[in-house]
Amino acid sequence: MSSYIILNYDVDDAKLFTQYQAKAKAQVLSGLLEFLVYEPKTEVLEGEKVGHQTVIFRFTSPEKAREFYRSKQYQAVLPDRLKSTSKHFAVLVSDRPEFAQ
Repeated sequence: MSSYIILNYDVDDAKLFTQYQAKAKAQVLSGLLEFLVYEPKTEVLEGEKVGHQTVIFRFTSPEKAREFYRSKQYQAVLPDRLKSTSKHFAVLVSDRPEFAQ
């Protein structure tokens, strides 16, 4: 069963966010997960406190997704993303084959 971490936010400090991206790519993202979506102009259909940038990563299981999110490497770079963005959220979802029929 695949699992996905979905991040959504507005970038408020482009300079700090660019620094976060460089650190995350170098220290965390290289080879650890499948990067599915990077959409800087997400169309908001519902909700008021939703950002306009969405990122989606796929993992082989919810445990692997949690392991990534809670890792020392990701937790070390996460504060820069949180400081440089607003309206941010991160959710973990998993495939449910029984509902896909």
